[in-house]
Amino acid sequence: MSANLIDAYVHDMELALAGPFGQAHFNPTRALAPFSQAWFHGAVNLLHRAAAALADGDRARCVALVGRVARMPYDDHECACPGAIAANLLPFDAMVEAIEDSPAGDDTWLRAAVEVTDRSPAAAQQELRHVLSAILHDFELEARESRLLSRVVDRLPVGPALRESGPLDPVELAPLILGLVEATAAYRDLLGLRSPAGS
Repeated sequence: MSANLIDAYVHDMELALAGPFGQAHFNPTRALAPFSQAWFHGAVNLLHRAAAALADGDRARCVALVGRVARMPYDDHECACPGAIAANLLPFDAMVEAIEDSPAGDDTWLRAAVEVTDRSPAAAQQELRHVLSAILHDFELEARESRLLSRVVDRLPVGPALRESGPLDPVELAPLILGLVEATAAYRDLLGLRSPAGS
């Protein structure tokens, strides 16, 4: 969906707001939500296809697909780039899948996360810090796992989450997203997890 299409849609809603039914007819947050959902799902689909291409050894196709995601328009409703939101969920979803599939006492998921994080570039590590922090706070981990994960988080670069970085030039955003795609692919490969397939 193009920015022009959103502008036209918002213009129509603003005309409705000025009409006799006023605010009862128009809620801008609700009006833009379908566009946000469409952009997000589109970004997720493209990144799944990028991950699949990387798994097949076609890095050029992976980079091209990531570039398409990076060029998606900034989402004023979510105040984030759709690709930034989707890229953050790639490693998060993979780790959640691994945690849920792990039997009690098996910390393979965590050791793989530490290995992948340690060998990722600094920009990816900064985003992985947010992912691992979310895992730490959202899941009831074993005490030993929590201690190890806390130490890992504490040593990673500190900075804003990618989705909180505001509008970014696609040239700047693309390598950041690619780093997370590669980190997630490496994590899934270590654990033998299948990559989600894009449509």
